[in-house]
Amino acid sequence: MSRKTALLCLFGCGGPDDTDDRRAPQSTAETGLPTTDSPPDTSSPPRDPVNVVVVLLDDFGQEQVDGIGLEATTPMFDSLAAAGVTFTHAWGAPACSQARAALLSGQYTIRYDLGEPLGIGSDWTWPDEVELLPEQLALAGLSSYAVGKWHLGHDSSSGEPAPVVPGFTDYALNLGTLGAEFSVTASAMSYLKWEEFGPGSSTVVQGTYNTSAIVDHALARIPTLPEPWFAYLAFNAPHRPLHRPPKELWRTPETADVDDQVEEFHWMTEAVDSEVERFAAMLDPAVLARTVFIVTADNGTSDKDIDPALSDRAKGTVYETGVNVPMIISGPGIVRPGRSSNAHVNLVDLRPTIADLMGAGPTVGSDGASLVPLLADAATAVRTYDFVTKFDEQPCLWMRAIRDERYKAIEIGSEMYGVFHELYDLETDPGELDDLLSHPALTADEARHADALGIEQQVILATSSTPPCGG
Repeated sequence: MSRKTALLCLFGCGGPDDTDDRRAPQSTAETGLPTTDSPPDTSSPPRDPVNVVVVLLDDFGQEQVDGIGLEATTPMFDSLAAAGVTFTHAWGAPACSQARAALLSGQYTIRYDLGEPLGIGSDWTWPDEVELLPEQLALAGLSSYAVGKWHLGHDSSSGEPAPVVPGFTDYALNLGTLGAEFSVTASAMSYLKWEEFGPGSSTVVQGTYNTSAIVDHALARIPTLPEPWFAYLAFNAPHRPLHRPPKELWRTPETADVDDQVEEFHWMTEAVDSEVERFAAMLDPAVLARTVFIVTADNGTSDKDIDPALSDRAKGTVYETGVNVPMIISGPGIVRPGRSSNAHVNLVDLRPTIADLMGAGPTVGSDGASLVPLLADAATAVRTYDFVTKFDEQPCLWMRAIRDERYKAIEIGSEMYGVFHELYDLETDPGELDDLLSHPALTADEARHADALGIEQQVILATSSTPPCGG
């Protein structure tokens, strides 16, 4: 086992067994490329504000809709894509908690020392200086509702863990994964039994299917909110434990020659599609006409549920199959609906986008940029760089990736094993199979981009409030 593979195994044995003789890009002051990624004010001119629904899937990477393996049948998501814009180069995060934090804060999670998924014993809480999207909306007099999986910290001061949910008007949430590791009072948790928390209350829900319960809650609460409202539907599916949802939610029949776990993963995805369709059908048609849907996911697919050829670069890594997630934005105001965009976008872009769509004004201090110009077909890009990271300070381990419109640099390191660098041309090598740093030399263009990526990453690290491990 190489030193690099041993390092990746500390994160869960993801990543290939490459040689460890890697050359870091050499930084220069003159690259001819932008050296900072300060997103421009891309908020749009005033328009009629709309409602926004975020549909967040769990452990569902872009490869699931790219034709690798058996695809789930998702007519509702397909219809939203036909009426909207599909972003094929969207980055989530390597892991669950980071992705949800990035979406709601609009900031890279290195800004507030969140590098790993939060367990029930974690003492991490939201820093006071970090404003979340629902808090921004509340300051503008707008309402919001969260339902489903939280996985963003909790408060145990009362003796029983409860989610800390800043800003939302109301919520009905489970703390984290539907498994024993997040059980507080229940002897076991599953998609048919879980602990649910509301403001100042908690209960054990049993006998209702979780994916359906999320939509039941949304349909009961959202119509009572004044428009425009923001609805955060954070589904637990298709995260494990794998199972068979109620058959009426399936889109495809059982197939004898397909692995049971593959079918269960896709039926769980189809159940989300079915329930989102029910949600849209039950909204008042006039309200629906004023509502934008954003369908995306937190991170890539788990190594247990991905094509085996991709399992060492799945969820938990900063490779494309670890962070590239689907993203569809659909609803009123879309110019040329049904198109795909290859602009690289990030979950941190959703906070300024949603604030823009709802008329809450520009988002201050965000690493993201509003995607509304892309929806209006008035721009081909809104950001120069994308950045993701995963880190653990005890022991000191980190993975980082930064990309521009074509090239992607990866850094993997620890105090024990050292630091390894990789560089990929995503235009010609989207599968990240040909590390350019293994070539005898970089071309002038490759070197220029590598230098700019290195400089931008150092800017991000230097401007983080808590100097990161490995920084």
